Amino acid sequence: MESIYKNAAVKAWPQLADSVDIVPLVYFKDDTGYINHATERMVELTGATLFECHKDLKLYKYIDPGFLGTFKLITKLDFTDTCLLHYNLPVTYCNSPENAHLSIPAISSTEEWAARVIHEYFHAYQLLHQGTRDIYRQQIAHKMTVDSLNANYIVVDWFKQGIDKENALLLKALEVPTRDSVIICLQAFVQAREQRRDVFEMTYHYNIDLYEDYFEKMEGTARYMEFQVMKNYGNLVVSPTLAAVDTFFHAFKDFKRFNLEKFPWLYKTQRAYRYVYATGMNQARLLDKLQVPYKEDLFDTSISLYAILHQWLEQQERKMKENQGRN
Repeated sequence: MESIYKNAAVKAWPQLADSVDIVPLVYFKDDTGYINHATERMVELTGATLFECHKDLKLYKYIDPGFLGTFKLITKLDFTDTCLLHYNLPVTYCNSPENAHLSIPAISSTEEWAARVIHEYFHAYQLLHQGTRDIYRQQIAHKMTVDSLNANYIVVDWFKQGIDKENALLLKALEVPTRDSVIICLQAFVQAREQRRDVFEMTYHYNIDLYEDYFEKMEGTARYMEFQVMKNYGNLVVSPTLAAVDTFFHAFKDFKRFNLEKFPWLYKTQRAYRYVYATGMNQARLLDKLQVPYKEDLFDTSISLYAILHQWLEQQERKMKENQGRN
């Protein structure tokens, strides 16, 4: 999985490639946990022993009956409980592909499982940055969850319609061929978003801007990396060893001619698990299209994808006014 991750990272998020070796991952099979990139503290807490399974892979193995039969596909970080493996350190937890399939039937291959795990692994990369950790700890944790935010999309009809309209404008901006046409789409997008947010605050006396921006940035870019991994599968060489031992592995055949439209849950708000996954990913894709260099420092500061797009739009509008003034 790490080779898949690095291969996609080198092409889509170069700053990510070097961080793969410092993010712990705990893989559960039945009641046994296998820790990759274990820290000394994790080994001491679990009493794990070295498990040599491959010359390039150093795992630590421990028994935890509490995880027997449970489903795990998540990255966790805690700042208070020193007994947790993920105390003050982001850790990704996952089960086997077969176990994941039982809980999420849509995960029907090792490739789809790996893409979902990489989504979570990217969260760990985000949280390695002190800027993101501080924002999460000081402004997000215990105040708002992505599910609470998404509940507005589920139960408030006008809110859902507004989000769907905004995402449609982002998708149109991704399709149109000229910079001027992108500007028109973005102007409509910003206007629609600001209007929806204003109505929400006036109606519920609560400002969600910070939370929406944060979860679009975190979940949208994680979905973006998931998308990049799936898109890159067609370029990978099939491992004979993996193909021989893993009956859940489909040798990348489902991704040879990758077509995003076959995976609407990646980019459509109506099909996404939570709306910020789609709106965030589409903003990241649009920044790629506009060749805006946003990735290097994105998680070191509080800046959002939306703020970066808004800044780009304002710059273009200023240039247009300056040109008009010269004429």
